[in-house]
Amino acid sequence: MSMMKIKFPMVPSDYVFKEKYFLKDAKTQPVFFKYKVKFLGGYSQNYTIKWLEIFSRYNGISANITHSEWGPGHYFISDPDIFNDRPDLFVVFLLPQDFYSLSRTSSPMEEISEIRSNIYKFVKECEKKKINIVFSTLETDLISFPDTIKNNSFLSFSIDLNKTLNEINLAYKNVLIFSISNICSGFEFENYVSSRDWYAFGNPFNINASFLTGNYLNNHIRGLLGLSKKVLVTDLDNTLWGGVIGDDGPGNIKIGNETPEGRIFADLQMYIYHLSKRGIFIAISSKNEKHLALEGFMNENSILKITDFANAEINWNIKSESIRSISKFLNVGLESVFFLDDNPVEREEVNSSCPEVLVPNVSDDPFTFLQALKFYDPFCIGVKPLEEDISRNHSIKSIKQQTDLLANVKSYNEFLKNLSIKVTIQKISDKNFDRVLQLNNKTNQFNFTTLRLKQDELSEIMSNQNNLNLTYSVSDKFTNYGLTGIIFLEIGKDKIIVNNWVMSCRVFKKTVEIAILNEVVKVASNKKIMKIHLKYISTIKNSLLLSFLKDNGFQQLRQDTNEFDFQEWVLDLSKKLEFKNYVEVLT
Repeated sequence: MSMMKIKFPMVPSDYVFKEKYFLKDAKTQPVFFKYKVKFLGGYSQNYTIKWLEIFSRYNGISANITHSEWGPGHYFISDPDIFNDRPDLFVVFLLPQDFYSLSRTSSPMEEISEIRSNIYKFVKECEKKKINIVFSTLETDLISFPDTIKNNSFLSFSIDLNKTLNEINLAYKNVLIFSISNICSGFEFENYVSSRDWYAFGNPFNINASFLTGNYLNNHIRGLLGLSKKVLVTDLDNTLWGGVIGDDGPGNIKIGNETPEGRIFADLQMYIYHLSKRGIFIAISSKNEKHLALEGFMNENSILKITDFANAEINWNIKSESIRSISKFLNVGLESVFFLDDNPVEREEVNSSCPEVLVPNVSDDPFTFLQALKFYDPFCIGVKPLEEDISRNHSIKSIKQQTDLLANVKSYNEFLKNLSIKVTIQKISDKNFDRVLQLNNKTNQFNFTTLRLKQDELSEIMSNQNNLNLTYSVSDKFTNYGLTGIIFLEIGKDKIIVNNWVMSCRVFKKTVEIAILNEVVKVASNKKIMKIHLKYISTIKNSLLLSFLKDNGFQQLRQDTNEFDFQEWVLDLSKKLEFKNYVEVLT
């Protein structure tokens, strides 16, 4: 990730006056996604917009950012014209300065009620149009004017409005609320506002806060595009706890409220624990004697237990080998891994051997571990997890059960028979819309085009009457994997075109893909169609699909390498074909 040019330990003031250099450099990076963002309110947000553009470009996203006219955010949300350029994301700034004039109105409580009503109408309209929204909460510690609103203080109104925003955040999947002060907490500068900047330039918060807000919004956009990491791999000694377990013993490691350092490690463990509850895989890569290392989790102050980890590579192997082993066990790519280690030598070894892994350059101060997790936000915690995310860790037990089963049967085919695999096929609908979008955008290996979709683009595909867009959910005797596959079919007069086909790597090589191909053949046969065309854009990560095509009778029709390695393959159904699988298909 090119964004590693911004090093840790990180102080915003080291970067904020160099935005021209970083913007020029960022624009040399390749673009994989385009995203439209519209700022509403916030008065002058030039610095925030610049840094959002910089961070986005470093992550392969070209952010087209527009800004409303000068004024409060709530003025613009009731204007229907804001939807004309169809943004992917609205960023709505609600600031104390927006509401000081309420004290001059004859009926402030009616105006406050109208503001709430307009916010709800705006959110519902965005939900209907499948547009995401980010609201800033009111920073109540900035309110300093004498209170003149009768029967209801300005501070009470601000708290109540924040409560309304929180209710909306809980009720609507397309909404995120954020606090400027929370974004800025933990970074080394004195304040996040400057009265001089406000009065001179209309900047409601200073350039340090603009830098961090731009980064925060970029992280949220990454999450909305499915670019979040899936695995946190962590060291143990002086990373999850203070001290060396082999030297100090489990009772003397630093974790808990007894020491300042111990409190930091306790907070770090709590953060990681909550990541696991969101469906993030957490794993260990530690050079240690395993029996000694495991004693660290027996410490009464340890929040994490060994059972919270999906995999533990505790040995004397080099760290890159351990991370590769974890990646293989979890069946995820190295680009999905975030590695946390206090030792600069170990970090450099992983950086050199596994450049796909994101390795923050933390210091030996454990506080920078939390700072790195907050700044890089590798798991995009602002995006609400789906049911499939939360249940992902349950599949770890299934992996171990399947390993045991495979060891006790004579062949892989017998193993598949014993799994009792079931596939349930349904059409793409509003009910599974979010999961379909997420799966399409996060999957790299079994993804024939790897072309990412935005919400409006998926909606357009769904509305095309010539398309048959299907999802499939997979289960076996050990676990329910949930919705793990999608296929986009375009039905023509003499051929079916597979515009894209995506499947989670968790169910690959179980003949699920063969069963789905067989279902597509049935659709073609029912319509007396004898050709199935499939679009394939070859990448390093999806190269395994080439053998799938050849093994199942597809022939390459054409290849175009102008922009992508685009290929078109065809399956001739007039030839005798056999698609053997061990799956029961339910519709």
